[in-house]
Amino acid sequence: MSMSDFPRLARYLAALDAGPGGGLDAFPSLRVKASLLQFATARAPARFDPAQLPERVRALLDGRRLVTEWISEVEYHAVTLALWDGHGLDDTAACAFWYDVIHAQRQSKLYGRLLALVNPSRLLRGAPMVWGYFHRGVRLELASATHDHAELDLWAPAALWTPLLLRAYASVFYGAVVRRPPRADDVTIDEGPERTRYHLRW
Repeated sequence: MSMSDFPRLARYLAALDAGPGGGLDAFPSLRVKASLLQFATARAPARFDPAQLPERVRALLDGRRLVTEWISEVEYHAVTLALWDGHGLDDTAACAFWYDVIHAQRQSKLYGRLLALVNPSRLLRGAPMVWGYFHRGVRLELASATHDHAELDLWAPAALWTPLLLRAYASVFYGAVVRRPPRADDVTIDEGPERTRYHLRW
């Protein structure tokens, strides 16, 4: 099936097809809480024709999942890329999208209390715990922290991500710590085969 209207998603799935499991079935043990879909699809409802999308991605686009349900990280990334492509978001807008999703989480009754209690220094110490509430199999670790700088390590196979997805996660991490979107020189990313290191400055 052609996915000409969804080029980022098409490239992502094609790259996964070359690895173990393949496509949407890749990395099945890496999971994410499905409630994140609700925030993502509420921020950018799928008001575009999804006919070119794989059936599993179309089924997830409505965001109607139990908050206790888990889906694969690959499925979550596929929905994210479908939303970015379907709405014609450029790279800057795509990164801002995930920052806005996290901001929506902070305002929600469900997670607002959890996230509101976490100031920057406490968040950095508790980042693995907060991350682990939403993710299974993908680890986040605090490598170092000072009053104006932090290094976070994200552990997962490199094929799980695209460079833009990694940049978008930077907006999530930075926004959670500093409570504003990052500027161009606020974040640098070192990508490796199993570990991605984020350098955050504020």
